[in-house]
Amino acid sequence: MTNQINQFLIRPIEQISTLSGWRRYLVAFLGGIFATLAMAPYYLLPLLIIGYCGLFLMLTSLGGKGALRPLKRAFLTGWAFGFGYFLTGLYWMGFAFLARGEQFIWLLPIAIPAFCAFLGLFFALPSLAYVWFIKKWGNYPSTTPLFSHALLFASLLSVFEYARGHILTGLPWNNTGQALTGWIAGAQTASIYGVYGLGFLVLILSLFAVSRINKSMVFGWPLTIAGLVLLYASGFLLMYVTPTALRDDVQVSIVQPNIRQKDKINPALASQNFEKLLKLSASSNAGRDHTRPSDYIIWPENAVAWIGDQPHVLNAIKQSIAPETIILGGSLRQQRDESGKNRFFNTLAIVEDNNSDRQVSHYYDKHHLVPFGEYLPLKGLLRALGLAKIMPVEDGFTAGSGPQILHFGPAPFAPLICYEAIFPGKLYPKGQRPEWLMTVTNDAWFGDGAGPKQHLDQARLRSIETGLPMLRSANTGISAVIDANGRVIDKIPLYQQGVLDTFLPPAKANTIYNLLGDWLYGMMLAASFLYLRIMGKNPQD
Repeated sequence: MTNQINQFLIRPIEQISTLSGWRRYLVAFLGGIFATLAMAPYYLLPLLIIGYCGLFLMLTSLGGKGALRPLKRAFLTGWAFGFGYFLTGLYWMGFAFLARGEQFIWLLPIAIPAFCAFLGLFFALPSLAYVWFIKKWGNYPSTTPLFSHALLFASLLSVFEYARGHILTGLPWNNTGQALTGWIAGAQTASIYGVYGLGFLVLILSLFAVSRINKSMVFGWPLTIAGLVLLYASGFLLMYVTPTALRDDVQVSIVQPNIRQKDKINPALASQNFEKLLKLSASSNAGRDHTRPSDYIIWPENAVAWIGDQPHVLNAIKQSIAPETIILGGSLRQQRDESGKNRFFNTLAIVEDNNSDRQVSHYYDKHHLVPFGEYLPLKGLLRALGLAKIMPVEDGFTAGSGPQILHFGPAPFAPLICYEAIFPGKLYPKGQRPEWLMTVTNDAWFGDGAGPKQHLDQARLRSIETGLPMLRSANTGISAVIDANGRVIDKIPLYQQGVLDTFLPPAKANTIYNLLGDWLYGMMLAASFLYLRIMGKNPQD
């Protein structure tokens, strides 16, 4: 049976490897689309393997041809793959232009393709480097690559994926390891080496499928299957030893008002939107056990603008919400700096009872801002082009001081505002650990496409990496209760109004990733390059 499968693979491998001209770039573009379909909401993991293997085969066949032209072709092949990958995975970002009205619609067909074209460099550059290395190894052509080739290309792809998560404030969106969140057991080992380590392992296993064992025509696909089975089996074991549970000492109500973005940014509807939010909150005021109020009520990002400057809003909260309940609500605030200039912040307001009055006890200001959404890179140029008005406030928002752990109510927590939840290892101050993570977001900007679902998967990975539960309030969804294994215990689907009354899931013991961060992933990469340094002298052994 194994021999028959090996023989069956030879012909399509040779056909893909020998593609040339526009056909090569078209297949690479389609391969990038295939790989993206492994992410939410499709989770077609085999397509990720097929997509990466196709790119790998096309690049390996360039290793023995000429001098400069193969490197140029490698760059363009990798770029075509990356362009397809990001165009399919990030198309939903264009919906934000539609939410602002007709003024910026003309930017939609320009900005999104241009952005994806730039991100394509994170596949183009490792593709170029890979072909350069295999030419240096021996200038030998190969339509059926070796295991050492697979390890080299996986290592280079992983390095540039890590770079994408950190360069220019970083965009660690749809990392390879995120594909395993569709079947959450496969992502459990992220608690050991994080999402970058998980992605590196998936890349290795994927590329092994079409790699030869030495000079024989026996391919590594059985190793791919065995590796994935082991990955999922270990994940099921980790989930089995920590079954889903809920504490009985901390109650939380998560509110999803489901307000369309056009209505949310309409000043004339501000009172109506607040009344909806307050009515939903009051309906859950008894808490899950119906004997005492919730300890926390969580409102989504920008739930009530300028909440600390509106006494009538605080008074309405006092009249409707039990005094024991702490409101964790997304808001905006402004502050005049020493020069007299107004600074604006995307913030989380902590609203508590103080001597029978409601007041904002603390603001947590978002510190990792979204480029072009919350601050403007190249501000002077964009202002000259008339594009500065794309910002919701003049000159954009000011970044907060950094991650925090807040000690309000019965259980200390780390607050995250929207974009901040996508950055592994940067959720709270190093050396400290809260009891839970709390995220407020507003994905209404991005419609009901893949974006909000991919964002939820990011949150699930952060819970796995830290061993902490996360409670998530989203304006139009997806609001969710996520346990320390990344399991979604309860949720409100997209574009539905509702409240989740829940007890807080317990935290797990501290994870290896939480203790070591990306050091273990770095050691995996170092071991790979050390092995390749040795094998590079004679890569056919």
